[in-house]
Amino acid sequence: MPKRDEVPTCHGELLDWYATEYVRRASADTLDPILALRGLGKGLWADEAANDYVRRQRSGWQ
Repeated sequence: MPKRDEVPTCHGELLDWYATEYVRRASADTLDPILALRGLGKGLWADEAANDYVRRQRSGWQ
């Protein structure tokens, strides 16, 4: 995002709109507690390929 003094003053409202709609929203997503769980537990399946896991789960099906 350009700095306010780098653009003509007539575009000040556009910068405000962009900051309100996108910049703050993007920073709010990083604080989302659900998104903070991303990657949690990835070590549990680190030693097993996805296909092997599915095959093992399906082996008990009748």
